[in-house]
Amino acid sequence: MDSLLEAIHDQLPAVSIPPVVLEQAYAEKQFHYSQFTKMVAPQEESLRDTLCWEFGKLIVTHYGDANPIGATLIATGAMHTLETIHKILHDPRCGIVRAKPGA
Repeated sequence: MDSLLEAIHDQLPAVSIPPVVLEQAYAEKQFHYSQFTKMVAPQEESLRDTLCWEFGKLIVTHYGDANPIGATLIATGAMHTLETIHKILHDPRCGIVRAKPGA
C-alpha cells in the first residue's frame, strides 16, 4: 500500500492537488475504517459494522440511487465482491496472503 500511496503522491502536482489533501484524506479513511474489526460476517450474523458492509455503503452513497432496495442490492453486491476477494487472497492453495508460520 505504501508504494501505491507514494506513486499517487508523485502524480498530484500534475493535477494541481496539494499533497496535504491526499495525506489528510488517507488519514481520515484509515481512522474511519480501522473501527471495523471484521472484514465480513459469518453467514448467520448481521453484516452491520463489517468492513465490507461499510465500504458497500460508501459505494452506494457515491454511485447508488435513492431507492433503498437498489442501495441495499448495490451494498450487498459490493460486500460479496470483497468477500470473494478476501477468500481468494487467503485460500491456502493459491492465496497470496500466507498464514503466519505455526498458525
